[in-house]
Parts: sequence; structure tokens; C-alpha cells
Amino acid sequence: MEIKKNKKCGTEKTIKHKNGKIIIGTIDKTNCRAAYVRLETWITVDESLETSIALIRRRFIANKNRIFNIYFEGLNSSLIDIAYNKTKGYGDAGKKSFISIEITLLADDRFDYDEDFIFNCEAFGDTIFELLETLSEHFDMSPSFK
Repeated sequence: MEIKKNKKCGTEKTIKHKNGKIIIGTIDKTNCRAAYVRLETWITVDESLETSIALIRRRFIANKNRIFNIYFEGLNSSLIDIAYNKTKGYGDAGKKSFISIEITLLADDRFDYDEDFIFNCEAFGDTIFELLETLSEHFDMSPSFK
């Protein structure tokens, strides 16, 4: 029995933002049915990390349909996953913590992973960062640990 190795068909693009990074990717760019937009940033919380993450989650869920329809109207997709990861920090007030927010986009049909789609994803990520800026009374964002 011969074992075939699968070629890597996926791609990922990292875009610097004033508040962190926007990472756009897919696991199969030739037969694309799913993509992800991941936002990475460092936050300094005023209360606790868990409280700030709960606020981010509520703000995003309250605005997701409006924002999603602006950038992915013709895609006929749905938002299925929001992951908040803390890899450093203890969640104490005044301490910096790294968070990653990953939004997975699934489509009913195949779509083109091209420059237009990447541009829409970048604008989508920028809008999410602007949404996070509205929570500035609870935490401060910075693109690096320093």
C-alpha cells in the first residue's frame, strides 16, 4: 500500500495593524470553502482578563450580523467560532496579556480566495479592532508587549 503525501494547499497572510496583527488564512486556497481571520494583540486590563474577555465577546456578538453583512454579503456564510486565548499574563489588573481572537468563516459553496477576499477580510479585521477600541475604558491595546 502506497502512502501519498498531501501537498499543502493553504495560505496565510499577516497584516500589521496599529493595535496588533490581522492574520487571514485558509487550509485550501484552490477549493476554498472556509477561511479564518485572527486578531492578535496585547491588552492591559483595568479589572480582570476574564471580565474584559466577557465584554469583548458580548460586544462582538451584539454587532456580528451587521459587520458580517457589510463585508461578506455575497459569500452566504456564517460565523461559527470565536476563540479567545490568553498565552501570557495572569489576568490581574495592570498586567499585559496576549489575546487572540479567531473568527472562522464557512461557506455553503466554494469561493475564490483572491485579493478582493483578502481586502474584505483586512477591512473586517480593522472594523473588529475599532469595535474593541470602544471598550477602551476596560482595557488598553498595544501591538507588542513593550
